[in-house]
Amino acid sequence: MKLRLLAVAAALAAVSSAHALTPTQIVDARSAGTLKEVTFSGASALRLSLAAYVQEICNTSTMHVFFNNAAGANHRAYSCNLGVAVGNYAAGTPVLVVKRDQGGSGQGVAPIALNTPIAHMNVDASCVVTATPNFTDIQVPNYTCGTTSNRVSDAGISDVEPGLLNASVNLADNTPGDPTSGPSSPVDLSNLDVKPFVQGIFGVAVNLRAYRALQATQGLTQDDSDANRPSLPTTWVRGALTGGLTASNTSQRGWGMVISPAVDASVHTKTLNICRRQPSSGTQAASNAYFAQNPCGLSTSGALRQASAAAPVHTATGGTYVVNEGAGTGNVETCIGSTVENIAGAYAIGVLGRENNPLANGGDKKYRYVKLDGAQPLRYDASTGRGAIFGDYDFVYESTLQYNTTNPNLNADKIAFIAAIRSGAPKPASLAKADVDTQQGVMAPSSTWAPAQYAALPAADKPFASRVARLAGDSCSVLKLAR
Repeated sequence: MKLRLLAVAAALAAVSSAHALTPTQIVDARSAGTLKEVTFSGASALRLSLAAYVQEICNTSTMHVFFNNAAGANHRAYSCNLGVAVGNYAAGTPVLVVKRDQGGSGQGVAPIALNTPIAHMNVDASCVVTATPNFTDIQVPNYTCGTTSNRVSDAGISDVEPGLLNASVNLADNTPGDPTSGPSSPVDLSNLDVKPFVQGIFGVAVNLRAYRALQATQGLTQDDSDANRPSLPTTWVRGALTGGLTASNTSQRGWGMVISPAVDASVHTKTLNICRRQPSSGTQAASNAYFAQNPCGLSTSGALRQASAAAPVHTATGGTYVVNEGAGTGNVETCIGSTVENIAGAYAIGVLGRENNPLANGGDKKYRYVKLDGAQPLRYDASTGRGAIFGDYDFVYESTLQYNTTNPNLNADKIAFIAAIRSGAPKPASLAKADVDTQQGVMAPSSTWAPAQYAALPAADKPFASRVARLAGDSCSVLKLAR
């Protein structure tokens, strides 16, 4: 009888563990002191890459996904029992990884350097279960959690090196999202332990209506294949984002330069709706460096700004610019694919990290990525054997992951966990296992697969191993062959 009871108890424990780390169980583990909770902030462009690696190290039968709301634009979190040992945490350890996306890379640098508490989502008994209560995908929430509390982040992620975010163009707002608030000040970065993370691939996105019009103008079949992806000239994108185009019937220097009047008779009066990130964003810093050459050149001009803190009203026609600045990647996706796409005849353009897939999980966010000067915005194109890993597409910047060596909340075990993620997530083998929807947006820097030569890498890893790089910690340097 005793053996039978033990067997029943073991079976019940197995059933319980298969659905472990619900909000209630998180609260219990937190109270018992067994929960390992690690908070990250910054780089919303890499929100899915971090999540994909958390999935890799988790026992997914115990995993749950938490969003701040249905869209998860500002905060996300992931709970599980570890499937493998990570740092000093043994397999089976209950962990909760909390990621703040709101404010982007700037929130992965300045608050980290200053040990400043910022809002993080609370994962507790107040969270509400969704229609998908069990884990299926990192982009599908199992619970929504509507409250936040101020905490010092354990680590930060930035799309570009922290020093670039100290440049004036990236410090334009003292109050995030308010262009009238004046500039913020550079921060002392000397206490940061900074190491490279993944190489991020960025793309120029347009709303679906503009994409189909570009395809029609370029004589391409109107489908979603890579082969029929339309192209925009980099010079035109640069003009659009920095205010160098004027759309009117007389000047004809707006959308009419890239979309034929035979496709859209009113194209010369179409508004240039720009959906971009706020100045502290790493995505915006990368866009500033690549398109505006600021602070990377002699130019002191920057990208067009939102006129005020109030959200603008987008229009289809009028021959003017309408600029919308979002706090996170999800805001830009919504601006392009919902706000503007839902206005009859309207066109929109913006910059997003390529790890975001508008067609993920069988859905459609109503935006698409275009080529730049004929170059595919792909990490690797299996049909040609080429891609960004060889430098064929160069809108690429190296991200960093950092923590403050003076943060009183960090202990040796937590630092070891952060360091393990920082070294493990960017490896080619890790990226090859990541969620397929994120894979076109990230590459493994050569430092993560050296000293092995490219030819010695497993065949499955090669499409993820970048052979190009900018100078270490210098996003203003040119991209060149590194290995």
